[in-house]
Amino acid sequence: MFGIIISVIVLITMGYLILKNYKPQVVLAAAGIFLMMCGVWLGFGGVLDPTKSSGYLIVDIYNEILRMLSNRIAGLGLSIMAVGGYARYMERIGASRAMVSLLSRPLKLIRSPYIILSATYVIGQIMAQFITSASGLGMLLMVTLFPTLVSLGVSRLSAVAVIATTMSIEWGILETNSIFAAQVAGMKIATYFFHYQLPVASCVIISVAISHFFVQRAFDKKDKNINHEQAEQKALDNVPPLYYAILPVMPLILMLGSLFLAHVGLMQSETASGGGDVTEFDCDDVC
Repeated sequence: MFGIIISVIVLITMGYLILKNYKPQVVLAAAGIFLMMCGVWLGFGGVLDPTKSSGYLIVDIYNEILRMLSNRIAGLGLSIMAVGGYARYMERIGASRAMVSLLSRPLKLIRSPYIILSATYVIGQIMAQFITSASGLGMLLMVTLFPTLVSLGVSRLSAVAVIATTMSIEWGILETNSIFAAQVAGMKIATYFFHYQLPVASCVIISVAISHFFVQRAFDKKDKNINHEQAEQKALDNVPPLYYAILPVMPLILMLGSLFLAHVGLMQSETASGGGDVTEFDCDDVC
């Protein structure tokens, strides 16, 4: 019980310090070290195996941190750097802008404002699979779809609310937390994405999109003083050729391609090992 109380106090302190703009990395590291010390002092065991312990708690914590960093940088760290580098390069060459420009065109043909509002959330979630920067995606949606929503009669607050929630679900093969979760679960990222993330995320996205339709419309009707100003329709600057839009989707295409090849027998199906067990990935469940 005392350990739970200490954990809650540490969590509240962490949240307070992060809200006060302290560096999250330093706060999280300090909290982790403090909790490891508390675990030893409360009798939950040592940080290291007794045969590997130096006899000094601080030294053991230091050695354990070195071990974790070495293992994760060599495996998970390289994957995250590759994913982050690819996403940054797509933004640099303008492929993200081309993708937003292409996907936003069909929405401008619909005249029902709140259907467009709901569709904006769905399109935003699709874009979030390939544009992993929350600020970057938000900026692109504000430039392209925000003026369309406002000009159709949606309040500015409702339009911003939908755009702000497009990155509320962290899912997809390019998300670093998804890669980490798949590694912890002992799965390939494709297995984790198709078998676990996609079914749950699809239900959540549909539910939130429907909720946006009714909730935002109800708030707009309730607010009698809404000033439906016509937002200036802006074009994205320096949009490259639209065929650039295929580039952010390439990781997903390559992954689906490998699953198809495994399904037809031209490639060995994926396996994931974790904790000594091997879990077979059934391509028939996806293809």
